[in-house]
Amino acid sequence: MKQDFKKLDELKLKLDSFRPLNPYIVKNLHEDLVLRWTYHSNAIEGNTL
Repeated sequence: MKQDFKKLDELKLKLDSFRPLNPYIVKNLHEDLVLRWTYHSNAIEGNTL
């Protein structure tokens, strides 16, 4: 589990190095995350979409 958090910390630092992010990029990231969360949430519930 420590390894997972280490990887997350590394990815966060990488993302932070690009700040401030262009609003267009932020919007695209948000839309991508919403789609991924919806897909995985449905998979957990047993739906296949």
